[in-house]
Amino acid sequence: MINYEEKLNKLLDKISGSVLVSIVGTDGMGLAHVKKDDSIDIEKMDADVTSIILNSDKVAKSRDKGNLMEMFFTTGYSTYIIIPINELYFVYLIVEGENQNLGLARYELHKTVVEIEESLK
Repeated sequence: MINYEEKLNKLLDKISGSVLVSIVGTDGMGLAHVKKDDSIDIEKMDADVTSIILNSDKVAKSRDKGNLMEMFFTTGYSTYIIIPINELYFVYLIVEGENQNLGLARYELHKTVVEIEESLK
């Protein structure tokens, strides 16, 4: 069985500026997370990101253009990358700072999603 926290911790170590990665169910309940910033309320963050992904998926499906595959959004200081794992789970990563390597972050997150997806079958 996969150790999710260990897998997520390795992901954060590879990505400069990463502060949080979380695996969450579409019911808003977190499966596993690792964070470098203790000021983040993980339960609230998981619930908020769940709301974003569910509403975005609803928009995608209403247009009959396929399922949501990936989301990015950026604030003044943070970038959020959200990737569905399957119909029941998704993973999101928060990267902060001025020198964000989003290409590497996206690549490493996709690699991790493949491994997590296999374990959730």
